[in-house]
Amino acid sequence: MVKDTEEQAQGQRILVVDDEPNVRSAVSQMLRLSGFRVDEAECGDEALALARHATYDLVLSDIRMPGMDGHATMRAIRAVQPQICGLAMTGFADASSCDTARAAGFHSLLLKPFTFQMLLEAVDAALSSKT
Repeated sequence: MVKDTEEQAQGQRILVVDDEPNVRSAVSQMLRLSGFRVDEAECGDEALALARHATYDLVLSDIRMPGMDGHATMRAIRAVQPQICGLAMTGFADASSCDTARAAGFHSLLLKPFTFQMLLEAVDAALSSKT
């Protein structure tokens, strides 16, 4: 699985959005180790500003953030980059939150805490849904 991810990652750019610095840094590092180009944002406003100046293949965003939450962030980024794929990270999920995430433009939810392998599988699935 990791070899396939590394081949897929070449040239692909991911925006990681999370208000928790340790989570954001760890997720970004895992993705970089797999060959992705990664930018980081600590809030929805910063993520939207980055999306206005760079093209991303995937936005990986926490749902619960102060200010602009993950749903609003995804909707705003999709208004700028309609083709972008989204993957939501959350520690709180139920059927309703899955529906809300889909309506905001996320491909799926990744439940925290997650392993490196779970992250790569979710990213692979989300990126594969674009093609």
